[in-house]
Amino acid sequence: MAVVPRRGSVPSLVLVAAVVLAAACAPGPPSLTGSPQAPGSTQAPQRTLNFPVFREVTNLYPAMNAAGGTAATLRMFNGGLTVTDDLGNVHPELAELPQLNTDTWRVFPDGQMQTIYRLRSGLTWHDGQPLDANDYVFAKRVNANGNSGARASRAERLMEVVEAPDPGTLVITWRSSYAGANRLAIADFAPLPRHILEQAFVNLEQNPGGADTFRNLPFWKAEYVGTGPFRLLHWEPGVSFEGGAFEGFARGRPKIERVVHKTMADDAIMTELLAGTMDMGQLNFEHHALLSDWVRAGKGSLILAPGNIQPNWIQLKPEYVGHPALLDVRVRRALAHSLDRQAINDGVFNGQGIMIETLVPPSAPFFPEVERTIMRYPYDPRRSEQLMNEAGFNRDREGFFTDTSGARFVLDFERNIESDRERMQLIMMDTWQRAGFQIRPAVIPAGAHLSTGRPSPGSKVPAARPSPASTVARFRARRIGGPAATMADFPMPNTTVCSRRSTRRSTRTSAWSRSSRRCVSRARNFQ
Repeated sequence: MAVVPRRGSVPSLVLVAAVVLAAACAPGPPSLTGSPQAPGSTQAPQRTLNFPVFREVTNLYPAMNAAGGTAATLRMFNGGLTVTDDLGNVHPELAELPQLNTDTWRVFPDGQMQTIYRLRSGLTWHDGQPLDANDYVFAKRVNANGNSGARASRAERLMEVVEAPDPGTLVITWRSSYAGANRLAIADFAPLPRHILEQAFVNLEQNPGGADTFRNLPFWKAEYVGTGPFRLLHWEPGVSFEGGAFEGFARGRPKIERVVHKTMADDAIMTELLAGTMDMGQLNFEHHALLSDWVRAGKGSLILAPGNIQPNWIQLKPEYVGHPALLDVRVRRALAHSLDRQAINDGVFNGQGIMIETLVPPSAPFFPEVERTIMRYPYDPRRSEQLMNEAGFNRDREGFFTDTSGARFVLDFERNIESDRERMQLIMMDTWQRAGFQIRPAVIPAGAHLSTGRPSPGSKVPAARPSPASTVARFRARRIGGPAATMADFPMPNTTVCSRRSTRRSTRTSAWSRSSRRCVSRARNFQ
């Protein structure tokens, strides 16, 4: 759960039963949902945590998983070289952290780099077999093989060579400098057990036609062996995962003995929370009022977690744009000034949302500098009209902006089918239309953009909501707007490359600030 300080993103709603908090945080707690303790027994109770997931993984190995939004499931069964907390702080997990300008992290004159991860001693896989650096070398081979079904992460693609001079030492030589080289987490680089998969992979290398055999090994699903805090006990496809506490986990045995990770939608989560058969659930904000009686009865707690950002993207590609005036920065700034963010906050989030001016989350280390330098667009209908007049538009008899020929400016405004987006769209349409903008609304069926790649002609509230932790990663991309790249190119790709690769914090901070300032000044999206 990402926790963002004030002026962060729009909050999602995370519901956590009070008994879960008491049991998970205190030594020797009462049990969670699970088996009662026998009378007179001094043994610790069996504690089971039941919580939901919206989307089921296709594979428990991160590089083989094709489903998005499944980080919680993957985290249960996999360990990373490092782990990053909700505030962006990096901690060692399976290995010590490389330190810049020491023998564990060196930058060479030719631009290449080398990092050394020294693994914790005594690491094991869930089946008790030793985990060593050669398992990472093996994983690099598998992930780089186009027939294996794995997809190397961005970090892996920057790795030139991965070596294991001894079982406890992992040496990575990088093709170029990379700022994230000392924070490789599960999604960046995860090991694979050679003692289970090596022979099958050798067979694949010798016979590429046997790719399906390798990809369909039971290891990847029902017989998965990982390094995370829980070992897989049972996987019923489409229903649930069950995990048991792993004694040999690098950060210590989990305090919760058993976890049941159920695949279900919002309505089912609500039903099980109210019935007391679910210990924790993450839901949309609209469920806040529905659970107020549940909270007052002492059955659980509601935690508002500002973990998602809901930007509205503006189409800037000339070949896709609906109205050519959107290519004029004065028109985009006029739209920004006529947007009543407080009305959105009050109408969608009961005033408890957090409105922002940039995609950079307040938890980012460079946020203070970004906040000092970006342009702001306060709600100001008069300024909005002045900008439209400068762009050649004036109001007609009905109060809508028209050009010199009398043709109205019409903004296509699309959203996906989620209910909170519907309220947001209605409020935005109201404020824009009162300011003189004629809006042509549309609703996008779930998955339509992903399946057809159809570009949005105007403004779009996307289906995917980036979390504060992922916004930096999204900024690093060369394009903004989804898998079909239907929105405009990022304004400063060279800056983002610089900020990703530079090992100097001051250089990265300056680069992010310039990128954010330019993006906001061009009014490419509205938060």
